[in-house]
Amino acid sequence: MLAGESALFRGVLLGQRQQGKTNLLQQVRRQLFERAEGPIPFFYAFPHGADGAVLARNFVAAFCRQARAFLMRGEELLLEPSGPLEREMEQPGLPLSLAELAREMLASPAGHAEELVSRLPSRFAHREGRPVCLLLDETHVLAPDSPFFAALNASDSCWLLAGRLPFLLQRAGEAAWPVVRLEPFSLEESLTIAENRCRGAGLNFSKTTWQQWFELAGNSPWLIGLLVQAAAVAAESLDDVEQLGRVYVRELTTGTLGNWLHVRWQRAVPDRRERALVLESLWNSIRGTVPSSVITSLAPGLWDGLIAEEWAEETPPGPQLSLNCVEKDWLETWADSAASLERRQTRLLEAFRQRAEQACRARHRTAHDTEPDG
Repeated sequence: MLAGESALFRGVLLGQRQQGKTNLLQQVRRQLFERAEGPIPFFYAFPHGADGAVLARNFVAAFCRQARAFLMRGEELLLEPSGPLEREMEQPGLPLSLAELAREMLASPAGHAEELVSRLPSRFAHREGRPVCLLLDETHVLAPDSPFFAALNASDSCWLLAGRLPFLLQRAGEAAWPVVRLEPFSLEESLTIAENRCRGAGLNFSKTTWQQWFELAGNSPWLIGLLVQAAAVAAESLDDVEQLGRVYVRELTTGTLGNWLHVRWQRAVPDRRERALVLESLWNSIRGTVPSSVITSLAPGLWDGLIAEEWAEETPPGPQLSLNCVEKDWLETWADSAASLERRQTRLLEAFRQRAEQACRARHRTAHDTEPDG
């Protein structure tokens, strides 16, 4: 995509959570790395919770390592994270102009480092006479008025941004930035991902099993990898959808998947007292046991949090819930938190079996309806 565009390509990558945005940025970096005469690629994921000074040092250290790797054609340097900035500045092959810019940042007054760092890639590109391509991930952790966004207008930089959809959609609209919408993986692409993950983990790959899984829970490449890894660690097979369902339920209730969703929920509704009430309202709305007005009457601040964490979305009539089946399953486990863990897992697995059976019957009906007469 980016590798086939002009050196000054710019865009905001829009896609749902865990749809593969980070992976795409890294693929673009690999493609650009292979072009020795093209722009210098720089991939960086902004960390959550880092203060300005720490962010500035880490950003420059990563830039030094990746620029040096590109100019020295040392792709192996990208396999390890960058070290402390002072150590990166002493490495052989670092351009003198970049070392000077890094020292200037270190000598800057407190509070000015982030602004200097945001302009460092474009200043380096200008001094070296070649463009830099910024591939920036997790950009939603930055403030809307961050100097990193202002620096994107530098004439010597091409860039591609990724992060949470609501934040970037608004930023792109305000700045009139071009957007690149990430299309979902096709069935064949998803099956290839699942097969590669299974083979890499030493597990048998069942095409039918994964086709059924994609019908039931979508085809997030992150979730595919998570389930395969969990099965491999537990020395379990994934030969049928029942086995896959057991791994899924365990991950959702006591594993990485459940922890990730729980953190998202805490960020969406920071107030602990409100959290349980909102969760109950959402779950009752999903089941249809309360009128929709109960949800639409949530306070604007609660909607803001739900939208930011992608439990809901903005629509012309107003905010609305936007939940996939995995999120609904997780909400069910917490709505039923009074029950024992074993009981919750049993209920989830039974619900999963029922969905699998319904999907199987639907496939048979479709196959029967499409059979030629006679």
